[in-house]
Amino acid sequence: MPKLKPLDVKIDPIRCMGDWYVQRQIPAVSAFEKDVHNGKESYTWDELKEKVTVKYTFNRGSHDAPVTTVYQKGWVKSNAGTEWRVAPWLGFFYLPFSLPYYIIDIDTNDYSYMTAAGPSIKGNWYARNPTSQTESGSR
Repeated sequence: MPKLKPLDVKIDPIRCMGDWYVQRQIPAVSAFEKDVHNGKESYTWDELKEKVTVKYTFNRGSHDAPVTTVYQKGWVKSNAGTEWRVAPWLGFFYLPFSLPYYIIDIDTNDYSYMTAAGPSIKGNWYARNPTSQTESGSR
């Protein structure tokens, strides 16, 4: 299977901050991301630390199940702004190593949609609105 690479276009990572609603998902970790609904990732830039805080919320099992929240910390690793690294919070500490997070497609005009994945093609398709033009099973 081919490995993905970050998009070869310069973007402004600060414009990626805010809420992103998961439109479609290929789970990177099936045990963790299986049967999730209403996924939303919120990115916040910490200018002092030059890091991104990621807050991922979702409902497991059904659209109206209790909300689960997972935190990650991230770093923008490339000058183009399309290669990030993230480390999930594991309850008592962050994962001691970081995972690749590549922006492989993005609307560079108004940052209304984005596709992000790791090198293995598993990832998420995001939009700024809770629903895209077509209804999603990951809504």
